[in-house]
Amino acid sequence: MADFMTNYGIIICYILLAVAVLTAVVFPIIQLIQNPKGAKGALVGIGALVVVLGISYALSSGDAAAHLEITPEGAKQVDTGLFAFYILAGIAIISLVYSEVAKLFK
Repeated sequence: MADFMTNYGIIICYILLAVAVLTAVVFPIIQLIQNPKGAKGALVGIGALVVVLGISYALSSGDAAAHLEITPEGAKQVDTGLFAFYILAGIAIISLVYSEVAKLFK
């Protein structure tokens, strides 16, 4: 009985996951088609993120220390993630400081 419940529970979880993924993909596309002007900001943000990831990938070396058990591809992915984090954190800090300084002069 326990195996029966476990198997069907896992199947139900997979079905619910598929419905959630399908919903998360389909409804933004429908919204984009219905309101293309409203999606302009989102597309600019996605484009900026792609640019940051491209710059991060170009900056990453992929060199791993000899004592680490990681492939060069894995090291490049980790490097890319770290550089992307540094760039995005820097942008966030700069925009935070800018908004506070701009408030002072208003």
